[in-house]
Amino acid sequence: MMQEAGQTADVLVIGAGMAGLIAAAELQRAGRRVLVLDKRRGVGGRLASRRIGAATFDHGAQFITARTSRFAALVDDGRRAGVVEEWHRGSAGRPEGHVRWRGHPAMTSVAKHLARGLEIMLETRVVALRASRHRWSAETAAGAYSAGAEVRTFQVHGWLYSKPLQVDERPCAMVGQGPPLVLAGDAFAGPRVEGAALSGWATAEAVLAVWS
Repeated sequence: MMQEAGQTADVLVIGAGMAGLIAAAELQRAGRRVLVLDKRRGVGGRLASRRIGAATFDHGAQFITARTSRFAALVDDGRRAGVVEEWHRGSAGRPEGHVRWRGHPAMTSVAKHLARGLEIMLETRVVALRASRHRWSAETAAGAYSAGAEVRTFQVHGWLYSKPLQVDERPCAMVGQGPPLVLAGDAFAGPRVEGAALSGWATAEAVLAVWS
């Protein structure tokens, strides 16, 4: 975890939800220095859990389904790590439906697993973005962070925001290339946890393509 403002990175990711964590991990594996900023006290976005006394409940996404092989492999990795377990299969009258997976012991466990090894600044609200010729600068109350590329994630879902009337079928949106600015999240590629993950992978690929 980074603790000081004024740091620079190759890529800034604003939002530590599924899309942001996936994009950050992919870019870091590709050799880029990545810094993730999030205004909340913990990672996860819609993978949100809350404790009341001795009880824990998920007040964001209730379960995860996997319809693509790439995301299924990610879920299986979480299962083997002990942070994902099968909840049930299908729904009433539809036993042939997709397996519903849940986080163990809570949905935030999935996000914490994905966040391992990433540089993340929590409780850091970005108040302004400024672009120079080659870099983005994210201004916060604690100072500014700069990078050669920017990824902004958007969470559009029922527990905190309204669901979109129309989801963008593209996995992400490149709105600037010099320096690159990419929009990602579960408003793209389907308003599900899997859609956010696919958006994160596509975002990393889009950023790396600009630099190739």
